[in-house]
Amino acid sequence: MPRAFALVSVLMLMALVGLLALGMLSLSTVTLRATGQRGALEKARSNARIALMVAIGELQKEMGPDMRVSAKAALFDQSPSTEAIDGVGQPNWLASYESWGGWLTAPYKNPATGEVLNIADTYTPKREKMFRRWLLSMPDGMSEDINAPMSPSDLDDDNSIILVGKGSLGSTAASSPEQVTRAYLKTIGGNGRNAWWISPENQKARIDMAKRNRNLTAENWESSSGDTAEVGVGSLPGLDDIDSDESLSAKLVSRQSLRPAGADAEVVGKHYFAITAASRGVLTSVRTGHLK
Repeated sequence: MPRAFALVSVLMLMALVGLLALGMLSLSTVTLRATGQRGALEKARSNARIALMVAIGELQKEMGPDMRVSAKAALFDQSPSTEAIDGVGQPNWLASYESWGGWLTAPYKNPATGEVLNIADTYTPKREKMFRRWLLSMPDGMSEDINAPMSPSDLDDDNSIILVGKGSLGSTAASSPEQVTRAYLKTIGGNGRNAWWISPENQKARIDMAKRNRNLTAENWESSSGDTAEVGVGSLPGLDDIDSDESLSAKLVSRQSLRPAGADAEVVGKHYFAITAASRGVLTSVRTGHLK
């Protein structure tokens, strides 16, 4: 009897040890998998931070001097008489330009090229004489090609990535594929790739300045200075409800806040490149570079 009891006890202990070993093996497998995922996530975040720092650096370099101006490739529209942007594969790429730094009647030396120009020399398609570069990650030498956004046929999932797509645009991504904005991937040593693109928020209408409460008289309102302007965002299709409540615009702190305010998600996506709540600017003279 004691021998039988001892045998049963040993078998139970062996089973318990086996269960513990199996549990430890499963736990170590899960831990190793989670560690690998965290490592990949940290690497991705690190690459994203590098892309952000590069983008900020390039923005400061190109637009920091107050004698520069920016413009989207949409200005290269091949059929200006129609609403659609024709002939431009990536209309939302942003370019930096030299401004005209002298009197219109006097010659001016382009500070980038050293070429002496008359103002008439700059009245060319795409204002090529004053063009500097495109503000996004691109292969070496391509950022200075003014025609780069026209028909970028080499953009694919292997060498580029979508930065603005269905998640932001909604159904517009399918109905207007040219609005899907891509940037070229850049290799970072042996630690992966990243991409960056600068969005011109200053070229969008501010939703937080839609219908405003008018506490001033009409005469004082027109002559006042400061943050008293109105932007006709409510005239855009699907956003007319903004003008129904004068207190609503002050609550619109982001583009996403339009949805709780009653705007349909598809409408918000359709106007992604037209509206913002974060546009800021500095009043400077692009001719002299001085603050106004």
